[in-house]
Amino acid sequence: MIMITTPVAAVAQETQTIRGLVLDEDTQQPVVGAMVWMDSVKGKSFATDSSGAFVIAHVPVGKRYLYVRHIAYSPVERYEVTLLAGKEATVAIALKEAVWAIDEVVVAYSEKEQKGGAEIVPTAVNRYAGNVRDPLRMLSSVVGVQNLSDDKNDLVVRGNSPIGVLWMLEGCEIFNPNHFSASGGTGGAVSVFNPDMMGVSTLYTGAFPARFGNVLSAVFDAKLRNGSMHKFEHYAQLSNVDCNAGSEGYLKKGTASYNLAYRQSFVEAIEKVSASYKNKLGATPDFKDFAAKLRFLHRRGATNVWAVGGLSQIDVEAGNGVNSTTLDIGNKTTTLSVGVGESLFLSDHVSLNANLYTSQLGTKNVKQDHDYTGQGGLPSTVFTDTEQRYGFNATLTAKVSAKNVLSAGLSSSMVSSHVVNDERQFPEDTLFYYALEKQYGTLNAFTEWKCRFGAGWESTLGVHYFYLHLNSSQSVEPRASLSWKPAKAHHITLYAGMYSRQNPVGMYFTQEHVAGGGFTQPYLSFDFMKSAQVAISYRATPLPQWSMEVNGYYQHHYNVAVSQYSRSYSALNLAYYFDDIYLLYQKLEATGIGRCYGVEISTRLSGESGYYAQLNGSLFSAKARGYDKQWYNTTFNNTYALTALVGKEIPLSPHRKYALTIDISGMLAGGRRYTPLDVEASAQQMKIIYDETLRNAKQYAPYSRVDAKVGLLYNAKAVTHILSFDFRNVFDTENIYEQVELPLKGEIFTYTVYQLRFFPVLSYKILFST
Repeated sequence: MIMITTPVAAVAQETQTIRGLVLDEDTQQPVVGAMVWMDSVKGKSFATDSSGAFVIAHVPVGKRYLYVRHIAYSPVERYEVTLLAGKEATVAIALKEAVWAIDEVVVAYSEKEQKGGAEIVPTAVNRYAGNVRDPLRMLSSVVGVQNLSDDKNDLVVRGNSPIGVLWMLEGCEIFNPNHFSASGGTGGAVSVFNPDMMGVSTLYTGAFPARFGNVLSAVFDAKLRNGSMHKFEHYAQLSNVDCNAGSEGYLKKGTASYNLAYRQSFVEAIEKVSASYKNKLGATPDFKDFAAKLRFLHRRGATNVWAVGGLSQIDVEAGNGVNSTTLDIGNKTTTLSVGVGESLFLSDHVSLNANLYTSQLGTKNVKQDHDYTGQGGLPSTVFTDTEQRYGFNATLTAKVSAKNVLSAGLSSSMVSSHVVNDERQFPEDTLFYYALEKQYGTLNAFTEWKCRFGAGWESTLGVHYFYLHLNSSQSVEPRASLSWKPAKAHHITLYAGMYSRQNPVGMYFTQEHVAGGGFTQPYLSFDFMKSAQVAISYRATPLPQWSMEVNGYYQHHYNVAVSQYSRSYSALNLAYYFDDIYLLYQKLEATGIGRCYGVEISTRLSGESGYYAQLNGSLFSAKARGYDKQWYNTTFNNTYALTALVGKEIPLSPHRKYALTIDISGMLAGGRRYTPLDVEASAQQMKIIYDETLRNAKQYAPYSRVDAKVGLLYNAKAVTHILSFDFRNVFDTENIYEQVELPLKGEIFTYTVYQLRFFPVLSYKILFST
């Protein structure tokens, strides 16, 4: 409490430096001679140099706003920057070239605003309540994203399965970037993305740009932050969830930098510090991850070298529950992505970006089923899956004129998959995994034309090509958007496109034992899951600090796997449970369809006094048609979601040397879907039998949760201390995860599993420079 009692009457004002780049939005080349103003430096402007850079020194700490002007570009207003005494602020501001027509400047919006989605700013990940410093959990605050699972960070977008998500890192396609992930899934307990290493990243929730392929529901385009080129900065953080440290600085001042970070679970750190705690803390999740980025500037561009990796493990011993032992469960995950990227300016209007990379994911799941019926239990399950991707991609962008921008790209990869399933030899099963090792290639190509014409109109036309060597599947996907800005504060966009996603690799690899010996792969020939999507978006900025957005969309999915045995099932339900993988044992055919449609409303307020408020609401329907040609709710069709965020920074002393931050988030959504039990049939046969005719017809009680975070910030000279208390589920709400049914000695026993209850996170962080 020393920070609070320190005298403040004679406190000097702490300042910091803003270093920025102003770039052309299309080619990413520097914009020379742009003028930059700042709200707290009245009457003074700063011009960008030959590299597009500007420096504003001695800026008071706190929230600041930048304004950028250039005669050939549309202006940028109120670019928000948060300054801490312990760390310089580094920004990159993209300008769109203006179209002059009859002395009128036509201002167009950025690609992100045309295509839908949201930018993820690192400072928001550290500040928003309830996300436990996981960038992917923070995405639940984005309109259109609904995740009702507290134990996983799956991206459920517009009622779609998470298996349709494309993960990108530094422009490269990677595997599931999560700790404790399951094979074929797209989520986990916590992301390997360290929020202190993240640059400004983008989540696309629909109408994806032509450069993205192998996607059905969402794209998370993650970026790593560049290290400082001018000074050395460091941080360390300790919480009851993890321990975290990082450092950045220059290898050669002004031209080469590094940025490094390491994180480890708190429990594992405690066990290492004191051997007496080893094996005494129960089934605790252990995880560690690292991230690194090197950047080298040269005369014609920049070279980036980056790496992100993680290890995680948890072992749960069977306990005495429901009068018997049940399961031993073990999970081990390893992930690593490494790449080298080159950005070249071939001329003043042509740029080239190219990457060489590898992404690897290994999972091992062990499940020992015990005897809980008195009739003989199931044998153990050991499932291992190792996937490696080696890839190359290149994108060429040419600005033909201020009105026309052309881009084209090529991406190729070789994937090696090694799957071993040693388990459950049920006599009724005819399909099963087998030890397999396969190599196959993928090819993606795209071209896109962006045209800006008079009276606020802009169009984008593109096509994407996707080829899978494993079974020679291919897809040609046209995409288009048309936007109109009828007035300065209003913007309307229409878009439509075709998209495709390869099926989970385990589906292709499933083998069937045939009479007389030998095996076939009945699902190897399955074509991509495909989708046709249309949407309309209206955005408005009635006031500089107030923005709002309304979206409407319709999605038609087809070529979806359905089951001849479980006739109401659809692959659009995959991803919440690891046991979903066992549906691959059931005769599948790719004749299913699905549809998702809905409306979304989002509004946000942000003021210069340090407050923000955001309210999102969505109504939607997500249904799938099974093998029986009947329509059913998908597992993710909770029909509505409402999220709210509000926060305020309260200065406790002059010049924000001391400040209190208060952040509150809340969510209300329809409950998780489930299929009711056929009680009579289950009791007669003494095994669990669900009523297939009521697939996902029932819902648990609505999901609701309120999180709160309180932080105390102290800005000393070149040092910032942050003490925070993050309270997840502050009202200790009992949200249902699932209802479990067990056949026990002649009757069906049912009990309820609840999601995470009240969970406090205490954290201390220090940032300083040397």
